[in-house]
Amino acid sequence: RTELFQDLAPLLWNSFGTITILLQEIISIFPNISLQNLTPAQSTRVCNVIALLQCVASHSDTKMLFINANIPLYLYPLLQTTDKLPQFEHLRLASLGVIGALVKVSTKEVITFLLSSEIIPLCLCNMEIGKEVSKTVATFIIQKILADDDGLAYICATAKRFFAINRVLDMMLKSFEKQISPRLLKLIISCYSRLSDNHRAGIVLMRSLPNMLTNGTFNNYLREDPTTLRLLEHLYKNLGMNQVPLVSDE
Repeated sequence: RTELFQDLAPLLWNSFGTITILLQEIISIFPNISLQNLTPAQSTRVCNVIALLQCVASHSDTKMLFINANIPLYLYPLLQTTDKLPQFEHLRLASLGVIGALVKVSTKEVITFLLSSEIIPLCLCNMEIGKEVSKTVATFIIQKILADDDGLAYICATAKRFFAINRVLDMMLKSFEKQISPRLLKLIISCYSRLSDNHRAGIVLMRSLPNMLTNGTFNNYLREDPTTLRLLEHLYKNLGMNQVPLVSDE
């Protein structure tokens, strides 16, 4: 019904006890997560609960109420799991979907909340261990944080934060040697492009930009995606690189 009922989010939020019951469902599986004995049925049940919370996180009338009540923090233990069994991956993906819904139309309040709640390390972990869809949603969240001036400043404020993101982006690019995901590639290039807007980060990137972004590896994909090509050209410009145009007329 989440797709059929436009005002489901306000109804869920304002009906007595409903959010409390949903949170109790999530909390009930914490022992199973720590003992790593979560069953697929338990995972599916909680994923359905999280889908309802995503509905609340997406709605303009309930988004800030959702954040001010710190509801996303109840999902962080699910994002901290590293077990690669499907039932754990599904929980991580559903939880990332809620954070992705918050940043889809991001505001200063959303970014401030996320930066104060240490979501970045959780996203980086999922960018490393997740399946392609989880990697994509986690990278989308990082890209949205970087797009905000405060988010960019926060990430580039310390070498530890910058290099943590730089390392994971580089690792994901190298994984494309087996199979390329155009959606994920676009997000990765967008992250690099935005990082280059920071002076100190740009200096580091001038020395450490992955070869795959300069040697034409992704030409075939860039020919089909002028938006990503422009992001790459912006990156080159910021780094003072006189690159030969990647897309020829041949």
